Amino acid sequence: MKDKYLYLVMLVLSLFCLSQSAEATFYFTGYTYNSSGGILNGTNVTMNVYDGSQTTVGVVSTLVRNVSHGFFNLTIPAELDNEAYSYRPLLRHFNNSLDVDYVGKTLPDFPSEMYSQLGSVKFYLKSGVTVNLTAYNLTGHAQQFNYMIKDTSLGYPIYSEWTNLVYNATFNLPLDKNYSIMIFPYQSFPIGYNLNNFNSNTTFQNVTHSPEHMDVRLNTSSILRSVSGNLSLKDGSVGFERLQIVNYLYEGGNMLFLGHPLPYNMSAWVCSELGVCNSDSYNNNSGFYNITLPGGAMNITVMMLAFGIKDGTHYGAYKNITLSYSTDRIEGFNLTLLPLRGDPLNITVDNAGIAGSNINFSTKGVIFRLQNTSGSAITGSHIEADLDYSSDYTGGPVCTLMYDDSSTVGQFALPLINSSVKKMNIYPQNSAPKKTSFTAAQIAANATTINLSSFDPGEIDSAEAVADSALDIGMYLSNTACSVPYPTSDCALLNDISFDAFNPLSVIMGGGKIDFLMKMRSNNITIKYVDVDLIASGPPDALFDSDSSDSSSGAGLAEAWRFGSQGPTIYSYVWVGIPYSATVDEAAPLSVLLNHLYDENWNSIWNSSSNTRADNFATVANGDYADFNQTWLNSSAGGMPCSLTDQTKDCYINTTHNMMWLKIPHFSGIGPTVSSTTLGNVTLNASVSSVSCNENCTVYINVTNGNFTIYQELQNVSLNNTNSKLNVLNFTIYKYNETDWALNNTNSTLHSQYNFTIANGSDKNVHRYKFVIFKSNTTSTLWNLSLNYTINSSAFSLVQSLAINLTCAESWTCSDWSTCSSGTQTRTCTDASSCGTTDSRPALSQTCTTSTSSSSSGGGSAGGASGGVPVNVAGTFAQEVWTSINSGETATVEVANGAIGVTEISFAVDQTTFGAWVKVERIESLPATVSSFGGQVYKNVKITESNVEKVLKDNKATIGFKVTKTWLSENKLSTNQVAMFRYVNNAWTELKTTLGEDDGTYVHYSALLCRNSGL
Repeated sequence: MKDKYLYLVMLVLSLFCLSQSAEATFYFTGYTYNSSGGILNGTNVTMNVYDGSQTTVGVVSTLVRNVSHGFFNLTIPAELDNEAYSYRPLLRHFNNSLDVDYVGKTLPDFPSEMYSQLGSVKFYLKSGVTVNLTAYNLTGHAQQFNYMIKDTSLGYPIYSEWTNLVYNATFNLPLDKNYSIMIFPYQSFPIGYNLNNFNSNTTFQNVTHSPEHMDVRLNTSSILRSVSGNLSLKDGSVGFERLQIVNYLYEGGNMLFLGHPLPYNMSAWVCSELGVCNSDSYNNNSGFYNITLPGGAMNITVMMLAFGIKDGTHYGAYKNITLSYSTDRIEGFNLTLLPLRGDPLNITVDNAGIAGSNINFSTKGVIFRLQNTSGSAITGSHIEADLDYSSDYTGGPVCTLMYDDSSTVGQFALPLINSSVKKMNIYPQNSAPKKTSFTAAQIAANATTINLSSFDPGEIDSAEAVADSALDIGMYLSNTACSVPYPTSDCALLNDISFDAFNPLSVIMGGGKIDFLMKMRSNNITIKYVDVDLIASGPPDALFDSDSSDSSSGAGLAEAWRFGSQGPTIYSYVWVGIPYSATVDEAAPLSVLLNHLYDENWNSIWNSSSNTRADNFATVANGDYADFNQTWLNSSAGGMPCSLTDQTKDCYINTTHNMMWLKIPHFSGIGPTVSSTTLGNVTLNASVSSVSCNENCTVYINVTNGNFTIYQELQNVSLNNTNSKLNVLNFTIYKYNETDWALNNTNSTLHSQYNFTIANGSDKNVHRYKFVIFKSNTTSTLWNLSLNYTINSSAFSLVQSLAINLTCAESWTCSDWSTCSSGTQTRTCTDASSCGTTDSRPALSQTCTTSTSSSSSGGGSAGGASGGVPVNVAGTFAQEVWTSINSGETATVEVANGAIGVTEISFAVDQTTFGAWVKVERIESLPATVSSFGGQVYKNVKITESNVEKVLKDNKATIGFKVTKTWLSENKLSTNQVAMFRYVNNAWTELKTTLGEDDGTYVHYSALLCRNSGL
């Protein structure tokens, strides 16, 4: 893995085209900042100087003075300026004499010629941790070791020591990364350790904070263990011509380096007291094997790569085994061999049985050839191949094979079974990196050519790249404020310049998080990689259509594009900027659907037309798209809605520049289609413009969508309301679901806004809502309702307003008539509701002929509760008002006037209620909003209430009524053919009706009214 480290140096040199020059001495200058851009005085700046064997030949340091505003100037003396030397800067800000609080980016070595062209570099230091690494054996004694530390996201070593054995090592690391540690103890097996949690203490690490410090103590104790089992084909057959197993140690992140297998026949290291040593054994006929592998106190994980030849066919299998420190034998560890693909492959392994010798294994491997666009071989690449054999056979592993190509013909071979390669990342020295994958059919074709190109963004269906002068490049700080489509000017690290003038090495070395932008001048198509690591590889390439497949017209928009990158994901996410026509109706909703996902050859591997609800997207391309927001792919939902105002949203539209921006996890092959929809004709109306409303009332509102094609787009409604007297306390919203009223929300704020979903039937374009409104007093008020319909959760909306009078329902009680005097009687009447109006006030005087006082007709009385006041006016209604009804008590409205039809209403409450009333009135004809009844009607009665329904005990009330026997006879009805019906939810609903007594004139009945039917 040291080789990849050197590749990166060569990559940077080739990418940025640094010229050669020589000076007797050179200077290293720059400025130091923290990650927020604040000046970081007191930073230690050190230049480590190495010779060709990576031996340190000199160290030069300086300290950023407090008066320098973060500036430093480090002079490298002439005796350390040598063409054979390489130089690595290290910037650290110490919290104390040992521990850092900030640390600069870890960089590869560079030659001195490079520094002469840098100028002053702005270094952005990140929060850091100091790690002290030691090792000990089984008895607790310190052990010497060599070591290698990797950033797992980059894959190359950032600290290493190969020349000298050490007892401890101290290094400073950024806190925002994960690392793998490999130590190579003296005369012992390598030990791997994943450093991915800087907050917890374990057996092998101890953490302290402020400053961040971690002591890592690794136990090097190891033991040789016997492992045995059987090797067989999938059908269980054996009888091989040859069997062998090659073993590899795992590094961090399930990675295996194919260039360094464990020694063969480690059983030779297990000897008796007489000096007789063991040997690995294989029984070709039975498939039995018995080998020796290392176990360790920290567990050692080994990949066993088994090879077999049967009837001239090569077979193989990968399987993991983890071995602890134990003397127990591991038996029955079986492997199932599958056919290997490819051409003859020779694997050379050190022979533990004969010191200094090796042994060759003949097997098969799939050949991959690397070439540039002209067909010439590309040599010296680092390859990482992700394999997933978990579903191919029991115990099949998920792992990454690493290989360094040192051939002169630009090809390498991997031992692969007949299955796919989930992903392969290729890091060449002088070309753009590439990410690709291979199906089982492609693997079966044996030799595979992989074409690599220089960093030349271009068009998908064109062999030509975009001209350097036609492409602008920009680099920006990567943070929440700057990683947006239009960052402010202070975010720029490198203003947009022509690609042919692109030389950003000083920015990359600075170590701050970087956003990398590419833009075509001809049409403003823009790609912006967020938090890209240009030290890990060259910049990721980009391919795109220069024009969409469809053009925009009028108020509609339907444009299809293709974008993609064949490079590895060395960034956090990517912005894709798409231009749109100035003729597009920006007042209409805009959305983006990723209706195609492509492979590296732009073959569609998934489409939304066959998967309308984003089905199966997580399984395509071996799950390469599983981290995408499913909304991008859901054609039933219209794709991802776009915002006009928030440029942090996944889809953002800038109307000033006529640009649409897509934020996606990574830049594989995608086919976005941009579409818009003209707003529908939505109207808002209520059944009445005025509603009687004392303490509470109910309002029904209809929303009509005149354009049915848009009904699925109408997803959210935000509600704002005001009222003229500021006496609306709260309201409860119900929506009609074609069967019943379903509670949606309760809002207790006077001026409010919240979302609820419109209920849509499959063929309905009228949506009904019920608002139950509660007031703080009985005063009439004008309720202004404003409904904002948001289209597909985007910034586009349609606002409708409605005003409804919430009037006070007068509730009058009157004294007895005075004695008749001069032909007139008088009385006083009081409105219990205190409405302040007299629209329904009974008469205060009447003519009379005698001096005898009279009372109103149809009187009633209260029972079972205190404070009942009956009110009856000319036989048209009866109303009962209670000051209070105590919990558990029964209240009754008695109606003595037979003209109404109802004789009484009785109910109990489960909690004390105040100011309750029930009103029963006869109506001659039904309101226009109520459907006519299909049967014979005796009487129409309207019952209203306040502060009763919500406290009903057992959720029910009883209504007594009577029907004249004469009416029954005239209509040829028997006594059991009578029932009470209630109009609810736009339909007449029969109430449970029970036959009572027959008094000779009337037949009496009772009906049960449930709470969910209302009163």
